[in-house]
Amino acid sequence: MTHATDPKDNAVVDWTSVLSQFDGRQEFVTKLAGIALQAYADLPEKIAQAMVERDLQNLGLLAHNVKGICANFHAPKVLALARETETNAKDDNAALALPRAEKLVPLVRTLIDNIAEWRQGHVCDNPRTKPESARRRP
Repeated sequence: MTHATDPKDNAVVDWTSVLSQFDGRQEFVTKLAGIALQAYADLPEKIAQAMVERDLQNLGLLAHNVKGICANFHAPKVLALARETETNAKDDNAALALPRAEKLVPLVRTLIDNIAEWRQGHVCDNPRTKPESARRRP
């Protein structure tokens, strides 16, 4: 994963909104972040591959997946571009869908990085979300 020198300069997730949506339950958001990372870590590469293959049907489905992540992780800039990409792909409009998808890939990478950084910063706050090795006592 690539990280900006200052994560706030590269943030696409509105964590205040995320926590508000889930009533401030950091443990739940941490668990949700882990699930999202496990399910979608390779999403930028899949979008890029669909672009290379000019597979607009798959591109539309992948953009739809991005919208789902944005629903939980309040990333409005990513959401707007994912909507446009999905619509253009479903309309079989490669001339619009592919350039939008090209812009979407780095935003999705940033989204995944933001989620990973947040999770890493919060996973050790709660013993139930710590990795097993970190919970063991010598």
